[in-house]
Amino acid sequence: MYTKPDIPTGQKKELCEKIYQYIRGVTRTKQEICWQVFGTALTPTRDRQIRDMISILKKHVPIVATSDQKGYRAVIDPTDMDAVMHQWREYDSRIDDFEGSKKPLIKFYEKHGGQYGDITQRVAAGDKS
Repeated sequence: MYTKPDIPTGQKKELCEKIYQYIRGVTRTKQEICWQVFGTALTPTRDRQIRDMISILKKHVPIVATSDQKGYRAVIDPTDMDAVMHQWREYDSRIDDFEGSKKPLIKFYEKHGGQYGDITQRVAAGDKS
């Protein structure tokens, strides 16, 4: 079974900062980021670590990485507004897709005795059963 590679918390902050500085205003691929940050070629483990760091960064700084282009870029210039809006539309589309995918799950759950409010509370509480 695959286990998510872990990076100690202090190192995460340092790696996030390195990645941010490298993609600040410039689109970079995971391969480029890997060479710059880790000094090695991209491996499945490094790929996961880079995606994890980007995920952390996205919660704090505006990063664009749209499906129609390779790479990540931390936007810093108001002229990047089109890229920001493009990324925003992609997020909205994914949210809509996920919401649609939940409907059959909710229907199944309710058909077999569950109540939607029950499951949302359980999920929010971290219940994995």
